[in-house]
Amino acid sequence: MKLPLPISTYRLDATQASARRLVNCYIEQVDAKSPVLLRRSAGIRPWTTAGNAGRGLHTDPRTGTLYAASGNTLYSVSESGLATSLGAIAGSGLVSMDSNVDSVVVVTNPNAYYYNGTFGQITDADFTARGASQVVFLGNWMLFLEPSSGRHFGADFGTVTNFNALSFATAEGSPDNTKQLLSDKQQLVQLGTNSTEIAYNSGRSGYPFERLPSGGDFNLGTPADRSGALVDNTFGFLASDLTVRMLRGVTPTRISTHAIEESIRSLARRDDAIGLAFTLNGHLFYALNFPSGERTFICDLTTQQWHEADSYLGQNWQVVSIASAYGKILVQDGEGRIGELDPKYYQYWTDPQVMAWTYQSVYAENETAFHDRLEIIGTKGVGLLTGQGSDPQIMLEVSDDGGKTFRMFSSRSLGRIGEYRWRCFWDRLGSSKDRVYRCSVSDPAEVVIMDTQLYTRGGRV
Repeated sequence: MKLPLPISTYRLDATQASARRLVNCYIEQVDAKSPVLLRRSAGIRPWTTAGNAGRGLHTDPRTGTLYAASGNTLYSVSESGLATSLGAIAGSGLVSMDSNVDSVVVVTNPNAYYYNGTFGQITDADFTARGASQVVFLGNWMLFLEPSSGRHFGADFGTVTNFNALSFATAEGSPDNTKQLLSDKQQLVQLGTNSTEIAYNSGRSGYPFERLPSGGDFNLGTPADRSGALVDNTFGFLASDLTVRMLRGVTPTRISTHAIEESIRSLARRDDAIGLAFTLNGHLFYALNFPSGERTFICDLTTQQWHEADSYLGQNWQVVSIASAYGKILVQDGEGRIGELDPKYYQYWTDPQVMAWTYQSVYAENETAFHDRLEIIGTKGVGLLTGQGSDPQIMLEVSDDGGKTFRMFSSRSLGRIGEYRWRCFWDRLGSSKDRVYRCSVSDPAEVVIMDTQLYTRGGRV
């Protein structure tokens, strides 16, 4: 019988009703014999290092220059990867960065800095009286979020260093604090603790930002001040009800599944969630990274399916910021390393990237089924010329308790270079009433899975 490829992470630990899981791999919908392929996620190719404690990346849309905050320093990073120190910044947490027509602004909470060929700190008294935790650019206004409040305020129009004490506004729909500011399509989205308010530039004199007159607020906020990320002309965020939402117009549409939500609720902390968005190979991805929970969930908005990413030894994806620059998708980790997301690179920096997929359980309706053969079929030449990956191996694990514990079977070859279609199989796999199969590949090689066949006797599978 055909054992369907897992198309998404849908693991329900509480009820053990589902064991499906995709780690460092995702599906590709195709018009072929098999409706989907399972493809390895992009690896992270080392590119350069700036500092020793990554705090954020930003690409200036005017010049295309990449800026990196790391440790107590702001750097510019050239196309060749040369990092140049621009000036000292305070703090140790993630920064917020954006640009107007002539300056890059960095906010470190409560301080802010600018670079326009000259580096400096924003010291206007009307700024320092408030301080800022975030900054966004909207219609030639640099807008700042006042910490622990529902207020945002702006520098004077077209500037980043001059402020007026009256240039501020408050989210009025709910008295909760604003956690994150996002600008999109000339609208200012204010994600609060339990509510969200959308403002626009009304054109009035003075500070022109007012709440949308219709549909400008809704009763969902966010527990995290970094979960929102712009993707596909809108943005995704972790909502206060611990669902994952995508703003469609002014409607916060749920994109998470019950299984993803169960996994998020199981984490001890959700307030440190980092939202990351990127486009690769025609796929639009929105990722939620939970550093303290060591989990990373990624929604492929092209297929509406979820998968996971992890790093070496099963930790969460060690990415704190992402930016597009110099024709590359660049990521930064907490150690200050900057790497390129590359679909043709099959490692995590210089460590192995383990691609793993877990099938839905083969339930024999409480009868015993004998598993005679499992056969996996792949396509394309996967092997490298020499070294590790020249004869890549696929590892098989089996669970007969719903995916709680696994035992290992011997590995099989995926095929050397030039073998454009391969198959591997395991015989005499024993018997089970409820069997879960998990496969993984750690060798640095391309992996594309197109079909799985399972031959059984007995039971009611």
